[in-house]
Amino acid sequence: MATGSLNNFHSFANRSFFIPVVPPEEVAPRFCVICLASYRLGTLHGVWIDATQDVEVIGAHIMDMLAKSRVDEANEWAIYAYEGFESLELRCYQGIGQIHEMALFLTMYGKWTDKLLKYYGDDVDLAEEAMAYHYQGKFRDELAFAEDVLDKRCTIPIPKFVKHYIDYESVRRDIFREEYYSIEVDKEVHVFSHQSC
Repeated sequence: MATGSLNNFHSFANRSFFIPVVPPEEVAPRFCVICLASYRLGTLHGVWIDATQDVEVIGAHIMDMLAKSRVDEANEWAIYAYEGFESLELRCYQGIGQIHEMALFLTMYGKWTDKLLKYYGDDVDLAEEAMAYHYQGKFRDELAFAEDVLDKRCTIPIPKFVKHYIDYESVRRDIFREEYYSIEVDKEVHVFSHQSC
């Protein structure tokens, strides 16, 4: 399970900690927000929030956390930690709308799609388009996909004796130069056609 913490916060050695909800071992994408006023006084006061909830619900959790702060006029918050986002990185002041969209995408399509989101610079719209219209499937490797293209997708069946003369490696190199790209996950590849194709 991937976890993250934001390194631009100072060390909390010898400080008091108060994070009321500790996430379980297996969780949906979620993040921890903290009260900055409490943080500046040496206390870590915050709450873990399920990022798949509606944005309005997430905002209400944040406001409730700030209202329960022991510091007067607590109205600033930041993301302190996160988990369930796999290789994706959240920023301290990242918008909860984008976080929510990323969490829903990972939950809908599987956590391996974090790599697809990174490929598209965390652009959920482009990643969703890729999954909906350009996903070709999962294969052992790019060479296996090249073989699949010729063996199963050609309109004219290729005789077995001819296959021995086909340079599948050259086919792989050519089709992945312009038409397709792959994302490696657990020693397999997920193949997509380029969106301009």
